[in-house]
Amino acid sequence: PSGRLWITYNGEVYNYVELRRELEGLGEKFQSATDIEVVLAAYRRWGEASLDRLNGMFAFALWDPERRLLFAARDRFGVKPFYYQLEGSGFAFASEPKALALTQSRRISVRPAAVRDLLALDWVDHEASTFFSGIWQLPPGHCLTMSDQGLAVRQWWSLDPERRAVGQPAEWPERFAELFTDSVRLRLRADVPVGSCLSGGLDSTAVVTTAARLSSAPLHAFSCAYDEGPAWDERPHMRAAIEASGATSHLVVPDGVDFWSVFDRLAAQQDEPTAGPGLFSQWKVMELAHGAGLKVLLDGQGGDETLAGYRRYLPMRLRDHLIAGNVGAFARDFTAVAGRLGASHTLALTLEPWLPVGLLRPLRLRFGQGKDRVLSDALRKLDAPAPPRPPREFPSALLRQQVFDLTRRLLPSLLRYEDRNSMAFSIETRLPFLDYRLVEFALSLPDDERLRGTTSKSILRRALADRLPATVTARQDKMGFETPTDLWLRGRFAAETRR
Repeated sequence: PSGRLWITYNGEVYNYVELRRELEGLGEKFQSATDIEVVLAAYRRWGEASLDRLNGMFAFALWDPERRLLFAARDRFGVKPFYYQLEGSGFAFASEPKALALTQSRRISVRPAAVRDLLALDWVDHEASTFFSGIWQLPPGHCLTMSDQGLAVRQWWSLDPERRAVGQPAEWPERFAELFTDSVRLRLRADVPVGSCLSGGLDSTAVVTTAARLSSAPLHAFSCAYDEGPAWDERPHMRAAIEASGATSHLVVPDGVDFWSVFDRLAAQQDEPTAGPGLFSQWKVMELAHGAGLKVLLDGQGGDETLAGYRRYLPMRLRDHLIAGNVGAFARDFTAVAGRLGASHTLALTLEPWLPVGLLRPLRLRFGQGKDRVLSDALRKLDAPAPPRPPREFPSALLRQQVFDLTRRLLPSLLRYEDRNSMAFSIETRLPFLDYRLVEFALSLPDDERLRGTTSKSILRRALADRLPATVTARQDKMGFETPTDLWLRGRFAAETRR
């Protein structure tokens, strides 16, 4: 009210009710019922340390005119975007790169190294630089200050490699269930009805069944499926989730006739290239929810990285068995993993740190990397620093890869895709699996609580068994938002070329 501090803010702080009570006890006065006023009061009371108390997704900038200081911060996992540009004495920031095209004197140009990383590695959003020269993104869990002394960026949150779960193993499933339920509860706080995405997998089913228990009104669940075959159709699992939760189902079954028109709109919203076709299905789900009048959706994003849901983690677990000298566990699990990935690939991926680079090239090609032959001479000749690698300070190969995927390799791009797709339809998506309390707890557990043999998400399957359909709990396959774009492009659109 005094004009002492000004804020521009994007996101939600879910625990603002509890923080407000604490701040009122310290003498703070409030004029509204909003979370944004709580963020201002918390900063006034605790300064930059207030970030540690915020549970939510946010990107904001605070201006202190007396100190001529701009303080900006992004949430722990980067659910909400923050882009900035420093040109001469001018500093500009926005939620989308396209906005920054209006703030600089020169024409925005492509950053060739980002193009190389996309084409050769399938990597995007893995570093602070973007596809555009001179435009940066504030990394997840980072904050910055801009003042007469210049720009300073620092990391305000990170995962602790020394953190270990306390208590007895028998208590951990109950603790997981408590944290997950509370995460969903906080994300149901809204002035409008809250729905949920539903793919039929473990993560989205857990969200829907938990939210349905906590909702005072019937929950609406939004799904996408295809008639091209079982590889693109999870309808049986979706039906099981709907029956278990009592939610109202909304389903879209795209036939691809609008593929190119959606592609153009989607590309314009994303601003930067993407590394997969699943965005089309996600777009269709958001379009469906928008048509039903929903403004807030829960989603299961982050569950695979937090709970070792990808097949890529299976060889990591085998590698840890070898390093620990646990030959019995290695022999027991190898056959099952080889049944999924193939014996030669399983062995090569397990032994990757000790194999010559030449032997690994076919594997990298299989997983979308090492495609140097598609690069132009100009891109191939660029100075190419070694790609970032998983952090060494964590105690196992599995945990190192999970942390890397959460913070650098996978999740940042997935969050960017979802933010742009949802906001294109004025929908806010909320992600219970990325409550930092849940992530920190899950990663503090012994590895076999996340990946036991070849069973991923072990702790989730046991902790939420009373609310998950048995057919979903027993699933060992992994689909996600699959899209039959390869069939369409080889079929009905085979004669079309887009430039």
